[in-house]
Amino acid sequence: MHKRISKMVVFLMVILTLSLFLAQMSPVCAQAETASLTGVIYDEGVDADGNGAFDYLNLGVEINVTTAGTYRVEAGGLYNTNTYNSVSALTNSSAYLNVGIQVIDIHMNGSSVYAAEVNPTNIAGINLYDSSDELLDQVYDLPLSGQYTYTEFQVPNIRIEFDEIEREIILGQDGSIYVTNAYRINNLGFWTNGIELGFPEGAYDFEVRDEMGNLEISTGTNLMDVTLRTTVDTNETETLYVNYHLPWETYVSDQNGVDYSLKFTFYEQFNSTIRKLSVSITLPNGAELKSSSPQAGSTEKMTYTFSDVTPSQNLDFEVNYKYLVVWGSFYPTIWVGILAVAAAVVVFFFGTPKTIVAPTISVPPKDLKSFVDTYEEKATTKKHSNFHYPT
Repeated sequence: MHKRISKMVVFLMVILTLSLFLAQMSPVCAQAETASLTGVIYDEGVDADGNGAFDYLNLGVEINVTTAGTYRVEAGGLYNTNTYNSVSALTNSSAYLNVGIQVIDIHMNGSSVYAAEVNPTNIAGINLYDSSDELLDQVYDLPLSGQYTYTEFQVPNIRIEFDEIEREIILGQDGSIYVTNAYRINNLGFWTNGIELGFPEGAYDFEVRDEMGNLEISTGTNLMDVTLRTTVDTNETETLYVNYHLPWETYVSDQNGVDYSLKFTFYEQFNSTIRKLSVSITLPNGAELKSSSPQAGSTEKMTYTFSDVTPSQNLDFEVNYKYLVVWGSFYPTIWVGILAVAAAVVVFFFGTPKTIVAPTISVPPKDLKSFVDTYEEKATTKKHSNFHYPT
């Protein structure tokens, strides 16, 4: 009897030791009963700054805690059950919780909801972790108690900075103004897939592209909305090219058909600092620069460079030049004339190409008579060989 009791005690001790060992080796299983999600959430839109828009959607996640400790809740994937459009937002929050039914609040970014244009009805998933980041529990597809539209949430803070702008203004001989712009921009605010750019009054024939090709735009009064090919995240850069024509009569005036004046601005309609602005102005071929304000360093192709340009700076300029319209009309003819003169010089020095004439070979009369006699003899022989006598 004593031996049986001893064996039972040893067996129980082995089982207890193995249980403790397995608990050490498997922390998830050991802590599976420390806390769990009840599947209940409390949601509310919160206007933190009092401007009338929800800065975030507060989700109160209910947790049943059996062992006091620090726990972390992670939630993401707000979506609409009708359209299945979703908000790619993931957020988390942690807190020390006592035993019992407790709640951890997490904040879903309101600007993310607005930017995605999603009217959220459900939260896709919620995870519960312990202090060692071991996953304890999960719940999916929980409905929100409130009804929300994306327009109730905070409009994203899109802050675009121009690192560099290169502009070229070309005055054509045909009375046209062609403007090219290269923008290197940096996104200092919320992620965006569109950018607003200004353009001069009367601009037309727009061409907007990035490094890969043309982009879609919509234009308003001196403003255009450019739809980017991909999303530009915070602190990312993008390069855009915007080209267009301007009406000549709006920006260029003449006094007597010879003296012309271009009045324009180096850049228009911007609300942030331009780190570097470079502008070049090309006059029509044959034009003579009279004056410019501000003064340019070169008279052939005027170039201006500015640093840290602010919206309060005066960027207007004026260029006065002399130009004969006749020069522009005859400019192509002059080139044709130059080519004709060059051809005449070549002919004068080297002469015209000589015509190639086939050589004449003289045949003695004696040889010619011998050839004719031989030909007649063969013709007679062939004639007799083709004659058939009747049988």
